[in-house]
Order: sequence, then structure tokens, then C-alpha cells
Amino acid sequence: MYSVEGTPGDWNFFSKDFTNHIGPASSAALKALAAKFATETKYIQQVGLSEMSQTSSSTDEIDESKNGKPFPYSLRFEPHEDVKHLFPTDLPGSDPMAYVS
Repeated sequence: MYSVEGTPGDWNFFSKDFTNHIGPASSAALKALAAKFATETKYIQQVGLSEMSQTSSSTDEIDESKNGKPFPYSLRFEPHEDVKHLFPTDLPGSDPMAYVS
């Protein structure tokens, strides 16, 4: 996810990097929603990745007796230059569904 507020004015899905850690909301409505979510967890802007350490690349379970199962804290996916500018940033016309047709 790039941001909880999306990318206003930018319809190109590949124009921004994606990460499992996003910045805080800035609009009043989303700040109120964040405050509600924060009553259950203080990590509302992150997606945990610890389950990535539970299996190997061959999907075999990893031995639980081993110490220190490493996993990434943060991931960032950067669109390749071949697709980063392949799609328009402006909405073609006034119908958002025309963009996905």
C-alpha cells in the first residue's frame, strides 16, 4: 500500500512504491478512523511479516526448535521502469470504470 489515502489525482497503479509500512493519515475523517483502530492495536500503519518465517520456500514447515527465525521487518516493492509510466495518471473521461475496461 502506498498510503491510507490512496493517490488522489493519480490513476496509475504502478506510479508509486508499495510497502507494508505506511505514513499516518492526514484528513480528519481518516484520523478519526485511525483513532478507532488504535483502540485495538498501536500498529495500524503496518502489516506484520512474521508468518513469512514459518515455512521454507518449498512450503515445508521450519523446525520450531531453531533459534532466531529471521523475517523481514519492512518490504518495499518498486515498480519496474517498463511499467511505471505505462499507464496514464489522469482519469480518461469522467467515468472511473472506463479506466478498468
